[in-house]
Amino acid sequence: VLLYFGQMRAEKGVELLVKALRRYEGPPATAVLAGSPTDVDPELLRSVDNDQIETVVNDEFVPQVRVSAYFAAADAVVFPYRRSFGRERPSGVFQKACAAHRPTVVPGFGVFERTVTEYGVGVTFEPGDPDSLAERLASMVADTESVVGRADFEEYCRTHSYDHLASQFESVYERVTADGR
Repeated sequence: VLLYFGQMRAEKGVELLVKALRRYEGPPATAVLAGSPTDVDPELLRSVDNDQIETVVNDEFVPQVRVSAYFAAADAVVFPYRRSFGRERPSGVFQKACAAHRPTVVPGFGVFERTVTEYGVGVTFEPGDPDSLAERLASMVADTESVVGRADFEEYCRTHSYDHLASQFESVYERVTADGR
């Protein structure tokens, strides 16, 4: 199961993902697209016609109580983001994917490329290239274990979860307020 999760906006590359899914030639897989389309035609989401890919579309806001179920069901999380998303812009969905110990398929730029290179939390594709994305999706479906079995993947997931980061922030806050500063 390949998951695209979150609000669907142009800079998040949903159209690129649909093109890649149409060109996908890997092992049979399911692509789940979940989130509300803001500036994406909902019909586009249902236009994948590929015998190797079953597409499941939930084109509405996903309530917080159901978020963890999506990540638990996924084998990998896809980020078809365009360069217009921003080189240094963080992604809350990326952090959720890592906290859920799910490998990622990300564009080869900025914070995504750096994190994959340093911690091995996924694979990169050539930004804006649906053929490159289709190829990387196929490689991920064929072998997710080579990503999730790495020690640096586990270390990143453990230290970058919202709970861990909140705990660190709370500790700093307590030290600062205890000193009366």
